[in-house]
Amino acid sequence: MRRAAIEEQNRILLERQRQFRMAADVVTEVWMAFPEVHAIAVIGSVAKPLWKEVPRFRAFRRARIEVWHECGDLDLAL
Repeated sequence: MRRAAIEEQNRILLERQRQFRMAADVVTEVWMAFPEVHAIAVIGSVAKPLWKEVPRFRAFRRARIEVWHECGDLDLAL
């Protein structure tokens, strides 16, 4: 596995987390307009710094190459 491919995968995974955080900001702003909503918390991997792990992607898993954790969804608590 080439270093450039690993760096590109890490860039993509960090960008995905950034996009989920932006989505959380948008959703939070809209939900806070409802008087029933007192607080909103972002939880899960979007809320904390990412960590390195061997991912589910076959080429990286086979070579045991660690990349940033893959954010797959946005978890919010109201």
